[in-house]
Amino acid sequence: MAISVLNTENSNRTPSSFIAQKTTNMSPLQEIEQTYGFQYPKLYHRLYEDGMLNMGAKYPYHSYCPMEYKNGDRLPNKEWLEQEYPKLKENPPLFLYVDWFQVLTPSQLAKEFEFLNQHLTQYPQNQKFFFAPFARAVVDDYMVYCFCYNKEKPTQEPSVVFIREDGEVDILSNNLQNFIFYQLIKRLVAHFHDISFICYGDFYENLRQTLRTHRPYLTEEQAKVLEEIYKREIKEYTKKLTSGGCYTFLTLLHEGEEETLLNKYNPLPKETILLKTL
Repeated sequence: MAISVLNTENSNRTPSSFIAQKTTNMSPLQEIEQTYGFQYPKLYHRLYEDGMLNMGAKYPYHSYCPMEYKNGDRLPNKEWLEQEYPKLKENPPLFLYVDWFQVLTPSQLAKEFEFLNQHLTQYPQNQKFFFAPFARAVVDDYMVYCFCYNKEKPTQEPSVVFIREDGEVDILSNNLQNFIFYQLIKRLVAHFHDISFICYGDFYENLRQTLRTHRPYLTEEQAKVLEEIYKREIKEYTKKLTSGGCYTFLTLLHEGEEETLLNKYNPLPKETILLKTL
């Protein structure tokens, strides 16, 4: 996907009424593209047009974590859970059941753009990249999911990265389609607990509905892999930590299968991105 630097200079011969009409007819995503001079991936536009980015009217955080947190920001909005979730669960939007993942609404995006592309790119080593945020992790620290455009490779589709507060960047996928597969494997069924949102209600029905609504944005091969995995029985694993403790989790995957699947269906680019924050 090329980075398109749009010409914002108004011609004296262009009627003001036409400019107003053109702006009015733009979608919120197109307005953001025009403001910052880039283009979202076509697949992201499809997700928006299909309503896959709509988490409901009462949406602060859709990520569900029913543990005994006292911080209200960590728990789902009760009103959303009672009024909006019953309508969404029949047609789950993007990553509805992925814990700690918050889709950013168009009105929230401006703040994220300002932070990322003013503070991070003021350092020479970062100016080759342009970051277009689209989601945040629902944690105390600043962590944001972005499309990463390499200005030196303008025809290259943006990769999907995860930027941490200290400037460390994880390259998660080389395109949005593979990122969807990545999330539906790694963040949904590779490691989960009985308090994960995917377990809220009927676990297998939640998986079935999620695959149904996400399938149009995957390759058929990726979808078939998920279809088989989502029918498996839940297994419990306990791993020993280097600190001496143990970590117990639930999974639908066989031992070593996560790495094999992601290497095949989500091959990562052989590059690193180093950022420095203020």
